[in-house]
Amino acid sequence: MNFLKKFLPLSVFILMLFGVPLSQAATGLLPGGDDSVADNLSIAQCFDMVELWTADYAENGYNGMPESQTIDGFVVSSEQMLTCALKSGNMQFWMLPYFINYALEFVINVAGILVVLMIVVGGYYYILGAVTEDKEKGKTIITYAIGGYVLVLVSWFIVNALLLLVTQ
Repeated sequence: MNFLKKFLPLSVFILMLFGVPLSQAATGLLPGGDDSVADNLSIAQCFDMVELWTADYAENGYNGMPESQTIDGFVVSSEQMLTCALKSGNMQFWMLPYFINYALEFVINVAGILVVLMIVVGGYYYILGAVTEDKEKGKTIITYAIGGYVLVLVSWFIVNALLLLVTQ
């Protein structure tokens, strides 16, 4: 918890220091967020695209989101549409499961990187344990890293199952 209290304000400060608007940083994390189609659409076009998408999605009874929509000659995929929703600020409630899904995928990717890092650190302690008496510390770090990743994957499975039940 202390890590989050220190990391979050620091990351916001670094983004602001480099002149990256927070909305741009948020859309860059989404798949299709760094795509030129969403960049080429104006905020008004993005707003209209979200409205068009919402109407089509509601027409289908919120089952089976369309693969793409066309506005002013631009073909926009579902991932790019979510980026347009963030860009224009026209976010709808039905988009929430999709945003949750992308946030979970991001967290799982970060957790995977941290697991590899912690296994390397644990391996370092384990290999040098004969010299520094930290062999047990290395085993503990590796065990906790793998256990934490299993917990993340189980949580991902449960949340995806719940999202599937809610959106069906």
